[in-house]
Amino acid sequence: MKNIESNKKILFTVWYADGLHGAVIHIKEIAQYLITKGWDVYCVCVIISEDIKNYFYSNGIKISTADCCDYNLEYDVIWNIHFPLFPFLLKNNIKYKKVIFNSLSPFLEIESPPFFYESYPILLAVSEETKDKMVNYYNIPDKKFKILKNIVPLSYFNVKKTCRKNIKKVVIVSNHVPKELLDSINIFREKGIECDVIGKGYNYIPICPRILLQYDVIITIGKTVQYSLALGIPCYNYDYFGGSGYITENNLKVEEYYNFSGRSFRNKKTPEEIVSEIIADYSSSIKNSEKIKIIAKNEYCISSQIDPIIDYIMSVPNTEIDLKKHSIIIDQYYFLVLSVLNYSAKPEHIILNNDYAKNKKISFIKKIFSVENEYGWNFKHKVVRLLGLKIKFRVI
Repeated sequence: MKNIESNKKILFTVWYADGLHGAVIHIKEIAQYLITKGWDVYCVCVIISEDIKNYFYSNGIKISTADCCDYNLEYDVIWNIHFPLFPFLLKNNIKYKKVIFNSLSPFLEIESPPFFYESYPILLAVSEETKDKMVNYYNIPDKKFKILKNIVPLSYFNVKKTCRKNIKKVVIVSNHVPKELLDSINIFREKGIECDVIGKGYNYIPICPRILLQYDVIITIGKTVQYSLALGIPCYNYDYFGGSGYITENNLKVEEYYNFSGRSFRNKKTPEEIVSEIIADYSSSIKNSEKIKIIAKNEYCISSQIDPIIDYIMSVPNTEIDLKKHSIIIDQYYFLVLSVLNYSAKPEHIILNNDYAKNKKISFIKKIFSVENEYGWNFKHKVVRLLGLKIKFRVI
């Protein structure tokens, strides 16, 4: 990354900041890295927990709900993780120079590309699978995308793991542990192997090298796979989609295409099969660990991934969004975000209780919620997909 003037400002958008899930960790790691390069980092969300607020602040990231965003500042970059927030910012006259989009999933509606993607200088996808699905589904030109794989902080490459000859400790890292993995725990313990679980509902803590280095094998999917490979710890790729087992030189690229999600072949296994494979193939996995660690440093290290993207963003012209052209869709998402921020109804309702809505004719409000956007999605249908709710709209 080129040297920059001090106090460059970047603003991340994330809908949920209520747990240690992928988007929160993704932002936190990029933010920490940019802070070391002289950036001021901000984050806005719709839903936030006190724990995550403290987690971000302790890492130098200023976070707030979107209604409390500092609209007096001009942001050099707005980095959209979850696109519905950006129209709310636009409606509040956010000042910015560059805007980009970064999707971490090929399936979640909230991770789908913004309706004015053509104005963005770059769209980032976490994997080739994610990019391909967006190119095919939304007819977005392939050249608009760059791949930003799950990043690994520098701290993961500054330690050395000495692998034991025999497995003593195994850890399952997951926020959605499937039954077959839970059932494998007792089988491991019967064989004298400790087995822990880190994730929502269990030991819910931030992952770091110190935590993972305690273990001989890590059972996980997604981002933690790259952590494991960077540390040189054998990684068994498995979760609720199933999985192909240990990551090796032979299957690494195939699994990387699917973001190490287990979706490549969706191999579901019994608890007995999982334990048997982990023990039987442990020695060969250790032998491959150093080679894979080198690959991980070349492919996933945060500096080699983020520096070129930031340099590119700063080199292109400022982003210009046609607010008039997209006014109705901007209003749709403005109302959505404002309503969730001011939640005062039953869970199945979104109430538009604000001066902006009251000053508009009801016919206009109905038009807002019946119009289809450029993707052909009826807005109410899209919101149901976004939030997983049965929603009724009404203005009071």
